[in-house]
Amino acid sequence: MKSILTIFVSFIAFASTAQTFEEKVAAKSCDCVMKEKTVQDSAVIRCISRSMLLVAVEDSVNQYMEIISTVEGIQSTTRKVYIMLPKTCKGFKKKLKEKDPYREP
Repeated sequence: MKSILTIFVSFIAFASTAQTFEEKVAAKSCDCVMKEKTVQDSAVIRCISRSMLLVAVEDSVNQYMEIISTVEGIQSTTRKVYIMLPKTCKGFKKKLKEKDPYREP
């Protein structure tokens, strides 16, 4: 009985810390964007693309490779991560305001 309880608690702990592919890509993209001197759309897209590949290769999850193996998958993930960045990346909004103070992220 203790072993079943231990397995159950371990599963719950793992499930609560699990991140989606998009969340992992957003976290890596944030690191990349914060290293850029200026934030332009092209730099953000470049960071998202690199991060997508890094996450797919580092995690070695077949589902991630399936996502980035199609144009639709890449475009969809890029769009989702681009929308997530202002919410998940603390310095992203500030960098955008430095670039264009009138732009709404």
